[in-house]
Amino acid sequence: SKSHLQTFTFQKKFNYNLIKNGLKNLIVLGTCYEYGKVEGAISENHNCNPHIPYSLAKLKLLKSILDLKKKYIFKFTWLRPFFVYGLNDKRKTLYSLIKEIDEGKDIKLNVCGSLVRDFLSIEYLIKVIFKISKLNQDIGILNVCSGKKITIKNFIISNLKNKEKIKRINMN
Repeated sequence: SKSHLQTFTFQKKFNYNLIKNGLKNLIVLGTCYEYGKVEGAISENHNCNPHIPYSLAKLKLLKSILDLKKKYIFKFTWLRPFFVYGLNDKRKTLYSLIKEIDEGKDIKLNVCGSLVRDFLSIEYLIKVIFKISKLNQDIGILNVCSGKKITIKNFIISNLKNKEKIKRINMN
């Protein structure tokens, strides 16, 4: 939503205050959506062409931090995770909908089963963040992904415990 762009000012001030007051190592989560609509493998130096307010706000935040690096000395890592999944009570995701179908909730799901994604478990992302924080290095932009492409259909099948419920999912 457009609220992402509205909160940018607060995030920019927050980071400025952290750095101005002596923070030496800043790690921030960006998003793979910064790249826009792209197919295939993506490296960190791939051009960004975002299409949604969320990714536009993330890129503005990245630019503001890079501007801070011109004035202050601190280590910085911008992580771009790809399609993170795991339990999340706050919002509906493909993964949370799969779990609701498993629990017997009355949900009909329509997805493009042939769409290919690089899903990343939240557990793996947490391990990456922890390891990077321990490195205490100036890494810059880093894509975080599994490196394994999988179709939406196969992701659903591999995460759906009750395979009989597959009938509730339209995977055209």
